[in-house]
Amino acid sequence: MSAQVFIAANAREALAQIRRELGDDAVVLSTRPHPQGVELLASGYGKLAATAVNEANEAPDTAAVPVS
Repeated sequence: MSAQVFIAANAREALAQIRRELGDDAVVLSTRPHPQGVELLASGYGKLAATAVNEANEAPDTAAVPVS
């Protein structure tokens, strides 16, 4: 997963930065206080979806085995 850290004076400014850089489908993964205001960890939704698909394709086949 490709996540980016955004630091801003307040959450409103951080969310505006996220929208500009990652688009309207961005997902905020975490928030926490920062000495300069607030820190948000975010990722683009498309990147998350692509990562999930890749991980699913790489995962070993765990199909249920029928019990007789």
